Amino acid sequence: MTSRRVSVVRHLLVGAASHDAITNIALDATASGHYSESSEIYSWFEPDVSVASLVRPVRELPRGCDEDVLVYHLSYGIPDLTAWLLSRSERLVVWYHNVTPAEFFQSIDSEFAEGLAHGRREIEILRSRCIFAIADSTFNSNELGAAGYGDVVVARPSQTATRLSGVGADATLLERVWGRFPGGFILCVSQVLPHKRVDQAVEVLHVLREYQRLDIGLVWAGPARQPRYMEAITALQRRLNQPNVEFVDVVSDGGLAALYRACVCFVSFSDHEGLSLPPLEAMANRAPVIVKAAGAVTETVGSGALVLPRDIGVMELSEVIGEVCRNGGMRSQMRINGDAHLKLHRDSGAFRDAVDRIHQLAS
Repeated sequence: MTSRRVSVVRHLLVGAASHDAITNIALDATASGHYSESSEIYSWFEPDVSVASLVRPVRELPRGCDEDVLVYHLSYGIPDLTAWLLSRSERLVVWYHNVTPAEFFQSIDSEFAEGLAHGRREIEILRSRCIFAIADSTFNSNELGAAGYGDVVVARPSQTATRLSGVGADATLLERVWGRFPGGFILCVSQVLPHKRVDQAVEVLHVLREYQRLDIGLVWAGPARQPRYMEAITALQRRLNQPNVEFVDVVSDGGLAALYRACVCFVSFSDHEGLSLPPLEAMANRAPVIVKAAGAVTETVGSGALVLPRDIGVMELSEVIGEVCRNGGMRSQMRINGDAHLKLHRDSGAFRDAVDRIHQLAS
């Protein structure tokens, strides 16, 4: 008697690196050991060396069959990748992490902007192939619903908020930052990209220092993915004579824990987010949190952060941040609010339920 073939679950990312949120979501989704079938992660672009032992290049992905499940983490569009997905025989699950609107990048990198535009088209192209979809947030789920997806599961990541709770602070990094900014610093954690509004952060810092006379710096933790945008930021700093920004690129978990715990406040200047996890990490590490109401940010932070209008101007934003920096009582209340929100944000089981649903297809 021939035994039944064991179905395989494979996850496909556009790219993979250790500090990439989508990579970590895929790793979290495959971390459970109670599944009998295998679960593998592949990347269309060559995986970064930091995850080379965990994520394999797509050229190593074997030809599947219609009993297998392919989970595609949609975040950017590549026509060759779209055609490749349509040629596969596996059952397709789309895990939607949002695609940044192309207009943010049009003047900086038109080729990258076209990839984002194709990513938006890909949502529609894959709809008929998708057996069900997973979204990181209600905001993302609504985008899929507007594109005609009828079966969408909202599964917010379950581990991120408290992942640094047992991590010791990197004292060396902290000494360096405090040495440069003895009066304290505002913290931002994200990639250096146009929609993250690094330009607005620099302008706000200029107002805080030059007009409000606050002796404070700005630390930006995250890689610079767009050289032309980084050049524009450097030019802006020169124009404003504002060197008091420390770009620390990718830092270790110990470095990130140190920055969260030591900052005067954490601020997200972003104009578009499909999820936004750093504000939750900041709350978990006792940082007062200020965000703009962009995309999924409002539903992510709830009442745990000070939420400002997405279209707030530099002067108004500077007034709010300046008040938080000067007012210790206000910061204490913001920490209390963050703690209360995190208790409500504890994993509801939705993330694991979504992963279970994937693996039930293969059982």
